[in-house]
Formats: sequence, structure tokens, C-alpha cells
Amino acid sequence: MSQQPGRRSQIAVAVLAVVAAGLPSLADDPIDVRAAAQPAGADGVDSRQQAAKLEAIQNGSADTKKLKALLRDHDPVIAGAALQALSAGNRDEAMEAILQVIDDTTEPVRLQAFQLLLDAPDADQTVVARALAKALKDQDSALVVRAIQELVGRDDPESAATLRDALREGDAELRLLIVKSVGTGDNVRQYLSDALHDVDPRVRKAAEAVLFPTRANSID
Repeated sequence: MSQQPGRRSQIAVAVLAVVAAGLPSLADDPIDVRAAAQPAGADGVDSRQQAAKLEAIQNGSADTKKLKALLRDHDPVIAGAALQALSAGNRDEAMEAILQVIDDTTEPVRLQAFQLLLDAPDADQTVVARALAKALKDQDSALVVRAIQELVGRDDPESAATLRDALREGDAELRLLIVKSVGTGDNVRQYLSDALHDVDPRVRKAAEAVLFPTRANSID
């Protein structure tokens, strides 16, 4: 039975990608390559699997162990639904479970898990505040930046104090990242003004570039 032109082009593109990645050619191993060349979700397998996961969460057939495992799903809809289901049963257990994902430095979805914690409508705000403070010391700069942005956006006394402490006590790289990530709103001018007196010239220069862009451009 002949394949449709569109189907053939999909396979051709996928095979080229496989070859470019340095995997075996079609002649070397036709079975493996054709499997690799299969477009993701070509037969709806992936979408059906995700739908099945979501249904298991919604109908309650997924137990606590399964829900915790689904917090590591690459799909934020699935992971978010799992977090909500866990929280409905035991909020403290749900908070502990999502923190375990965030704290796992080998987990590729830890930034996603961090965002799910921030977005959770019934999250324990004490837990969130601690997670934000801890994230500022993380080795993943993406996680650090997201924490900075969240702290700035919250604009409450505790969040402001967390940022001020980081600017005063954090290492130079963290202080520099804060200055570059807080933005230019009126609510962050005090942080930037404080950074003008930082002991590290890079931090001072970055703060000056944000506060006085015209001056920085004239110097350049």
C-alpha cells in the first residue's frame, strides 16, 4: 500500500535528522532507524498516553505514589493536575513532594516544578517563601532568575527583605544577576540604588547602566 506524499516527507525529514545526529543509517539498521524516524505522536500514541494520565488523575484512579511520579511529567498540564490532586488530599504532603522535585538537581523538569509551586492556588505561602529564598542560592541560573522575578513581582515586605538580604550577603555573581534581572520598575529602584555602592565594579556598572542608560551609552 503506497504512502501519502505528506507521510513520505515527514519520514524523510525525520531520517535526515537521525543521520545528522550521527545515528546509524537506514542501510546499517533499517528497523532502528525507522523507529527513530517515526514522527512524535504520529499515530496519536503520545497524546493518548497523556490523555490517559490526565483521566487517571481526574477520576481518582491514580494513587499517591503515581501522583508523585507524575509531578515529574514533561507536560505541565499533567504535572499541575497531579499537584492539585495531591494537595486536595494532603496539602503538606503535596508541598513536600513538589519540593523534592525542585531539589533534585538531576531532574530536567525542576524549573517547571518550581513554576507549578508558584502558581498553585492553595500553596502554603510559608513554603513558597522559603523555596524562593533557597532558589536564589541554586546553581541553575534559570531557577535563580525566576525566583528574582517572582520576588520582585510579589512586592511584599518579606519578598523585598529576601532580595535586600541577597544583595547584601549573596556572592558577586548573585548580586550581578539580581541587578540584571529585577527590571526597571519604580519598586526596584532602591535595589539598584543600593547596588551603585557595591564592592564589585561589575555590579556597580550594571546598576548604573539600568538607572542611567543615557550616561552608560555616552561612555560606551
